[in-house]
Amino acid sequence: MRPGSRGRGLRVIRCVGEVWDEPRAQPLGPDPPAGVGALAAAGVPAVDPRSQLRKPQGPSRCGRGRLAAVFLRGRRPATEADVNPKAYPLADAHLTKKLLDLVQQSCNYKQLRKGANEATKTLNRGISEFIVMAADAEPLEIILHLPLLCEDKNVPYVFVRSKQALGRACGVSRPVIACSVTIKEGSQLKQQIQSIQQSIERLLV
Repeated sequence: MRPGSRGRGLRVIRCVGEVWDEPRAQPLGPDPPAGVGALAAAGVPAVDPRSQLRKPQGPSRCGRGRLAAVFLRGRRPATEADVNPKAYPLADAHLTKKLLDLVQQSCNYKQLRKGANEATKTLNRGISEFIVMAADAEPLEIILHLPLLCEDKNVPYVFVRSKQALGRACGVSRPVIACSVTIKEGSQLKQQIQSIQQSIERLLV
């Protein structure tokens, strides 16, 4: 044996002994994922890959509120330039209020027909006092046959700006694009109807 070989042998044994004497890393619970033992031995905290798979979440309640606020800020009220020029004659704010009030009363007195089809039927049967249409109907052409029919039957007609407001006046929660106030013998609304008819005729002059 060469001098110094014993020392080298002892050092090898000492190193091997130090490796096997170190405490082994304990597994993370039953059936750990692959690679967890190696990561733990290297001192890296183990993370279960399954914990990273999360379902995509939608915007929070605050986020939805901010989105709605941005959307509403982008909207602006309808002006004269926004109204289709084919919607003629268009009632002003004062006449619109009177019209919607009368439409609501006509609904209570059972003198109202809602919808473009029902309005067309009242014109063909000759039982319509006047026709109210919404200028924001989309497309507007679906009700443009009513003015022609009104002129043929000599029945006043007028447009209001909002189909949603017209729907509320008709007593429904959905938009209404056209309605007809009908004739009724002995109606308590006769004077108000005549006043509205005269106001509509002045718009056409």
